[in-house]
Amino acid sequence: ICLSLSISWLLAITVTPYLCVRFLSRIPAIPEAAAYSGRFFHYFRRLVATCIDHRYATLAAVLLMLAAAMAGFSRVKQDFMPDMNRPQFTIDVWMPEGTHIAATTAVLDEIEQYLRRFSGITDVAAIAGSGALRFLLTYEPQMSDPAYGQLLVGVDDYRKIPPMTDRIITELKQKYPQATISADSFKLGPGGGMVEARLTGPDIAVLHQLADRVASIMRAEPQARSIRNDWGRPVLSEQLKLSPERAGKAGIGRAEIAVSSAMNFSGVTVGTYREKDQLLPIIMRSPAAQRQTIDDLDDLQVWSNSRQRWFPVSQLCDRHRAVWENPVIRRIDRMRTMSVSGKAVTGTTEGLFRRLRPRIDTLPLPPDYQLEWAGEHKAANEANQKLMSKVPLAFAAMLLIAVMLFNTVRHPLIIFAGLPLAMTGVAPAMLLAGKAFGFMAMLGVLSLSGMLIKNEIVLLDQIRIELARGTMPYQAVIAAAVSRLRPVCMAAFTTVLGMIPLLWDAFFAPMAVAIIGGLTVATGLTLIVVPVWYCLLFKITNPEKAR
Repeated sequence: ICLSLSISWLLAITVTPYLCVRFLSRIPAIPEAAAYSGRFFHYFRRLVATCIDHRYATLAAVLLMLAAAMAGFSRVKQDFMPDMNRPQFTIDVWMPEGTHIAATTAVLDEIEQYLRRFSGITDVAAIAGSGALRFLLTYEPQMSDPAYGQLLVGVDDYRKIPPMTDRIITELKQKYPQATISADSFKLGPGGGMVEARLTGPDIAVLHQLADRVASIMRAEPQARSIRNDWGRPVLSEQLKLSPERAGKAGIGRAEIAVSSAMNFSGVTVGTYREKDQLLPIIMRSPAAQRQTIDDLDDLQVWSNSRQRWFPVSQLCDRHRAVWENPVIRRIDRMRTMSVSGKAVTGTTEGLFRRLRPRIDTLPLPPDYQLEWAGEHKAANEANQKLMSKVPLAFAAMLLIAVMLFNTVRHPLIIFAGLPLAMTGVAPAMLLAGKAFGFMAMLGVLSLSGMLIKNEIVLLDQIRIELARGTMPYQAVIAAAVSRLRPVCMAAFTTVLGMIPLLWDAFFAPMAVAIIGGLTVATGLTLIVVPVWYCLLFKITNPEKAR
């Protein structure tokens, strides 16, 4: 944009004058009085004069419009990034922790057969044990977990996805109550469309208690679904208690027992087999009958390198018992962190976050435990902070340029006082279009500032030109507003036309709506408010009324 604007400016001051001289030199000049003598310009001149004569009432009306727009802006949906219009969605299935991958695969197969009966679904692909490979920039694969599975579902029209996913979630929850199931469209940004609360602390039991409280608050919210924590529930496991004396005599430690257990139940890689251009691992493990249960755990053989013989586990351990333990322990910055997440049934993720946050933030936390909000809220905050960190510098540069251009402080004050007028059009446009205000809409609002500043500079510069001609100040302000009406409106109109094709794009639609609404309304107000502000700050009055 910077390059295109710079090049277009060079063309405007070089090529455009040449073309005018080349093609318009023989056209007779039209007197300025005749150029703006039409009925439309006559009514606009009277409107500007009336607003200047009643400047305080005009500014009060504009402030009321701005206040009404800001009040209406509170009803605009908030969302970081919209859903993608990709004709594909995902179904995530989390079985209870400890579920064998064969059981997970069987459930995925049943769901796949169930989905193929839907009209509009073109293809289904199931992946058990992990997420799919990262085939999309905003797609975040899940880590390996035998209790997790995912289905990629293709449809013939992306507009069918919302009603289809609502029905799928409702029916699958009834059929598989033991599983946590989530069906979602692809998002155009990070965060995964989740409300995520992170709990950090040293004790696992306390973390589970706090996570259960947060999850209960989320489940009490009717607009929340797919609630889960990323640790899962504790699973039953067999624990061996090593006998140091007997294991020491046999020359066996914990590592040797772990390797033998893995070889017996899961298998270990002992080599690689090359087949043309593929390397296939050679895995050694016990027969299926021996690794299906742990009934023969006492007879598990462990090899001793020092004694060069096998020892059964029963000779190396005092006992073994069944205990409950966490299969996954997640850490962030080396601190145990448990995340509880949920998604919105309807509406936006930010709307669900605003309903849940007051209730979850009031939970009492023990010492050394912290609550942090992650998910889409954190991604949006990080993006907005990076975006807004340079905005003060940019506005300071624009202010400096305006001061250098007019060599006064009052002119830049008039320019920047008109920037909030954009919100009088942004809020109604977002409400009428039903779009959510997010990152792209914020970019649109920031770009509006440059467009409005350009219009105001053109208008103020024309006032300076009229004054240099010797025109009386009051008449100079009105004449400048009338003469700049056509170019200012044409510039805004062409920009609005350029934004119209983006209204059908999922990614740029919020930005296009913000620019179209804000620029249309603010341009009309600028042509009225700037003359009023100018006359107020420079104390210009109607000479006829003064007499």
